[in-house]
This record gives sequence, C-alpha cells and structure tokens, in this order.
Amino acid sequence: MALCSVSDVEQFLQVDLNSTVEASVTNTFIPYVDSAIKRFLGYDVERATFTETFDGSEQQDLFLRHIPIASITNVIEDSNTLVSGNEKDYVHYDNGRLRRIVVRWSGIKPKNISVTYVGGYQAADIPQVIKQTSAKAAARMLMVSLQIASKADSGQVGSHLADNTASSSFDIPITERIGDYDIAYADVVIQNLTPVLTQGDMLILNPFKSRFFV
Repeated sequence: MALCSVSDVEQFLQVDLNSTVEASVTNTFIPYVDSAIKRFLGYDVERATFTETFDGSEQQDLFLRHIPIASITNVIEDSNTLVSGNEKDYVHYDNGRLRRIVVRWSGIKPKNISVTYVGGYQAADIPQVIKQTSAKAAARMLMVSLQIASKADSGQVGSHLADNTASSSFDIPITERIGDYDIAYADVVIQNLTPVLTQGDMLILNPFKSRFFV
C-alpha cells in the first residue's frame, strides 16, 4: 500500500499524465518518497503485524515502534505469556506505550521480551498531511525529471566524455531578460539530487514522528 496515488500527484500538478509517466510515478517516485517518509517518521505507516524484541530493563514502560497500535496479539516475558488488562499483566496505548501493571518489566536480560502486535494506519485512515506530503514530494521529483527529459536531444543520451561533438541541452533558464539579452541557467541535474524531503516537508511531518513518551 502506498501513502498516495498517481491521482494525488496529478492533483498537485494539475495535469493528466500519460500511462508511461503514470507507471514511473507508481513504480519509482512514490515508493522512493514513501521510503524517505517512513525513515523520517521512524516507523512503517501502513497497518501490518509486527514483532519486536526487547531487553529486560526493569522499567515500567516499553515503547512499540509502529504506531498507532491497533491491538496486541501476545506479549511473552521470560517464556511466560502475559495477559492484557488493567488488573492483569499489562495495558497498551495507541501511541505505542506498553505498561506493566504493578510490577516492572523483568531484570536486565538480553532479548527476553517479545511483543507481537498490529500497528499503523489503515489505508482510509492515513492522515491527509502524510498523504499529501508524499504526493507533493513525488510531484516535485517528477517535474524535475520531466524538465531534464524535455531538454534532452532525441534518442539515447550518451556521455560527453565519449563524444564531445554532441551534447544534450540540460540547461534550464531560471531568469531571462529580453532587452540587452540576459539569462541565467540552473543545473537541473544537481537539483534532482537534492534531498527527497524538504525542510518544509519535515516540519509538516514532525508531529507524526515516533515519540517515546506519553
């Protein structure tokens, strides 16, 4: 499941993409952007089943990574299966917090606590902010690529080192003046290598980052 669709990208661009470009958006741009968003947030956004293993820490709280938490399948501590409930062994919160009741989690032992749970958003519940940020970033990458493609010569683009008698016009004008002709060019190749998520994107996504506190 992707965080956005080709239709979302087209809404940002306000253009109708042909099938070839749509395939590139679906198979390349959106997955790449979604991967960057997940890395920034610190968890997988889509609903799925996850298993995490923790070291015993003698603390009362553990924090699961993939939020929001939909349900806990099982919690095993020192080979013992714990029971959920306010008067049982543990309770969980949507934001990933897993609290031990009355006692603390077991002593400091490596990988002695295992938690299997269902976390993340269902497709219909993915926050619009995340969805639209994915579409905007994918649209931005696509536009730069299309700019490069529009400036290239017809046929295959070869290395200038191999044949410097032919070249592709990869220059994009960013300023232009007709009187006393004055023009400045941008390096679109370098532009295309800039970070996938801008500072503005990360600022918008920041409230959804994994937080290890309540």
